[in-house]
Amino acid sequence: DNEQKSAEFAIKILPENTSLDKDRIYQLIMATKNHHPSGNDDEKWLIDFDLKILSKNWNDYEVYFKQIRKEYSIYPDFLYNPGRKKALQHFLEHEHIYQTETFRDKYEQQARENIQKEIESLKSCCAKTCADIDLGFLLDMTSNTNLRIRLTGTSTIPAGFVQCPSPASSITLSVASPVSNIPFTETY
Repeated sequence: DNEQKSAEFAIKILPENTSLDKDRIYQLIMATKNHHPSGNDDEKWLIDFDLKILSKNWNDYEVYFKQIRKEYSIYPDFLYNPGRKKALQHFLEHEHIYQTETFRDKYEQQARENIQKEIESLKSCCAKTCADIDLGFLLDMTSNTNLRIRLTGTSTIPAGFVQCPSPASSITLSVASPVSNIPFTETY
C-alpha cells in the first residue's frame, strides 16, 4: 500500500513535459513492494538500496523495527508478532536477501543475523504476553459472529469474558493477520 501511494505520488509530481519515463518510474517503485525484480539491473539495485536497513548495526536496526512496530501499534502483540515473523522469515527462506553481488558480499550476513535476532525477540515477546495474567488479556466470548480482543490494565474479569490461561496452559488462535492479511494459527 505504501509503495502504491509512493509510486502514484511520484508520477503526480513529475512535470507534464518531463523526459523521464513515468511508467518506468512507477514500475521501479512498485518493485520494492515484494522485492522481486523483473530481471532489470535498475530494479535489482533499487531493491537492494530499499533493503539496506536490514544490514545496519543492531542498534540502528532495532530503532528501525521499533518504528515499524509503532506504525502498527493498533494491533496487539499476539496479532502483530506472527505477521511480522512471517514477513521476516520470507527473507530467510530465499538463498539471498540482496539482488546484487555487491550487496550480498557486503551486507547479506549482517542482514540475516539481524532478521534472526528480531524473530527471536518476537517469540519471547509473545510468550510473555500470554503468560503474564496481570496484563488483563481478555477474550470476549459473548458474540457468535466475531472474536473481540481487549487488552486492559486490570485483572478484573467482566461478565462474558475469559482471562488468558495460566502459564501452565495454552490458547490457540486462528485468525487472518491484519498486518499481512495471511491466515495463521498461533499457540500461546
